[in-house]
Amino acid sequence: MNAPLTATADAYCTLIDLPALLALWSDPLPAGPAGEIALGKFYADPCVINGTTTTIAELAAGVLALQGAISAPSRNILSCHQTDQTVVFAFELQGQHLGPLPTSAGIVAATGADLRLRIIDILTIADGLITDVIMVAGELGALAAAGAVVVR
Repeated sequence: MNAPLTATADAYCTLIDLPALLALWSDPLPAGPAGEIALGKFYADPCVINGTTTTIAELAAGVLALQGAISAPSRNILSCHQTDQTVVFAFELQGQHLGPLPTSAGIVAATGADLRLRIIDILTIADGLITDVIMVAGELGALAAAGAVVVR
């Protein structure tokens, strides 16, 4: 289950129900249409993720892949700010790396180690739905600490 937002984060994030959104990524997402319906309450279909047009079905597959890679994930929101159409938040994603993990460098095989990734998401909101996501993750340090990559 997600860590609760701090009062400061709550005060700045009113465009979207951030705890409910993150619960979709942390709690088991139903496979098939039920998962897609749940995601469709937050995301436009399609939406743009890091410059790639992504359907809700593709997004659901990505959520399921992440949930298969990190066991019992938790999220600690570090900061959240918004403008009229944008929510920017930083958080730590923690969990045990038990399956193939999609990263910007490719798929990383399970290490069994505890991972702690720092992530920044920039969400563009239109008509109550996320239409664009820019996500940046500090993967290298977390993967090096888990023994998944060697940094020289």
